[in-house]
Amino acid sequence: MGLKTDTVVEAAGSAAFGQKITAGGAVGAAGGWFFSSEFAAVAGLVIAVVGLLINWHYRRVEAGFKREENARQQREHEARMRKLQGECHE
Repeated sequence: MGLKTDTVVEAAGSAAFGQKITAGGAVGAAGGWFFSSEFAAVAGLVIAVVGLLINWHYRRVEAGFKREENARQQREHEARMRKLQGECHE
Protein backbone atom coordinates (compact mmCIF):
# COMPACT_ATOMS: atom_id res chain seq x y z
CA MET A 1 0.00 0.00 0.00
CA GLY A 2 1.77 3.11 -1.17
CA LEU A 3 0.84 6.69 -0.82
CA LYS A 4 -1.19 8.20 -3.57
CA THR A 5 0.53 10.87 -5.63
CA ASP A 6 -2.25 13.32 -4.87
CA THR A 7 -1.69 12.86 -1.11
CA VAL A 8 2.06 13.51 -1.41
CA VAL A 9 1.53 16.61 -3.54
CA GLU A 10 -1.12 17.86 -1.14
CA ALA A 11 1.20 17.30 1.85
CA ALA A 12 4.08 19.10 0.12
CA GLY A 13 1.81 21.99 -0.79
CA SER A 14 0.54 22.19 2.78
CA ALA A 15 4.12 22.19 4.12
CA ALA A 16 5.12 25.03 1.76
CA PHE A 17 1.99 26.94 2.74
CA GLY A 18 2.85 26.37 6.42
CA GLN A 19 6.34 27.75 5.88
CA LYS A 20 4.91 30.86 4.24
CA ILE A 21 2.47 31.35 7.11
CA THR A 22 5.32 30.96 9.62
CA ALA A 23 7.49 33.48 7.77
CA GLY A 24 4.57 35.87 7.50
CA GLY A 25 3.94 35.53 11.23
CA ALA A 26 7.59 36.25 11.98
CA VAL A 27 7.56 39.33 9.75
CA GLY A 28 4.31 40.45 11.36
CA ALA A 29 5.74 40.00 14.85
CA ALA A 30 8.90 41.91 13.92
CA GLY A 31 6.84 44.69 12.36
CA GLY A 32 4.61 44.84 15.42
CA TRP A 33 7.63 45.15 17.71
CA PHE A 34 9.20 47.70 15.38
CA PHE A 35 6.17 49.96 15.59
CA SER A 36 5.55 49.43 19.28
CA SER A 37 6.56 51.77 22.07
CA GLU A 38 9.09 49.19 23.31
CA PHE A 39 11.03 49.65 20.10
CA ALA A 40 10.99 53.40 20.52
CA ALA A 41 12.27 53.03 24.08
CA VAL A 42 15.07 50.67 23.06
CA ALA A 43 16.01 52.83 20.07
CA GLY A 44 16.06 55.94 22.27
CA LEU A 45 18.25 54.18 24.81
CA VAL A 46 20.69 53.03 22.13
CA ILE A 47 20.87 56.53 20.64
CA ALA A 48 21.43 58.03 24.09
CA VAL A 49 24.27 55.60 24.87
CA VAL A 50 25.93 56.23 21.50
CA GLY A 51 25.65 59.98 22.08
CA LEU A 52 27.15 59.60 25.54
CA LEU A 53 30.10 57.61 24.18
CA ILE A 54 30.75 60.13 21.40
CA ASN A 55 30.56 63.01 23.88
CA TRP A 56 32.92 61.22 26.29
CA HIS A 57 35.44 60.57 23.49
CA TYR A 58 35.56 64.16 22.28
CA ARG A 59 35.74 65.52 25.83
CA ARG A 60 38.84 63.34 26.36
CA VAL A 61 40.35 64.64 23.11
CA GLU A 62 39.58 68.24 24.13
CA ALA A 63 41.12 67.68 27.57
CA GLY A 64 44.28 66.33 25.91
CA PHE A 65 44.55 69.42 23.73
CA LYS A 66 44.11 71.67 26.75
CA ARG A 67 46.82 69.80 28.68
CA GLU A 68 49.21 70.21 25.74
CA GLU A 69 48.36 73.92 25.43
CA ASN A 70 48.86 74.49 29.16
CA ALA A 71 52.21 72.68 29.08
CA ARG A 72 53.32 74.79 26.08
CA GLN A 73 52.27 78.01 27.80
CA GLN A 74 54.11 76.93 30.96
CA ARG A 75 57.32 76.28 28.98
CA GLU A 76 57.02 79.68 27.27
CA HIS A 77 56.47 81.40 30.62
CA GLU A 78 59.49 79.71 32.16
CA ALA A 79 61.63 80.69 29.14
CA ARG A 80 60.51 84.34 29.42
CA MET A 81 61.25 84.33 33.16
CA ARG A 82 64.75 82.95 32.57
CA LYS A 83 65.35 85.59 29.90
CA LEU A 84 64.10 88.39 32.18
CA GLN A 85 66.19 87.15 35.11
CA GLY A 86 69.25 87.04 32.86
CA GLU A 87 68.65 90.63 31.71
CA CYS A 88 68.20 91.84 35.28
CA HIS A 89 71.49 90.29 36.42
CA GLU A 90 73.61 91.80 33.69
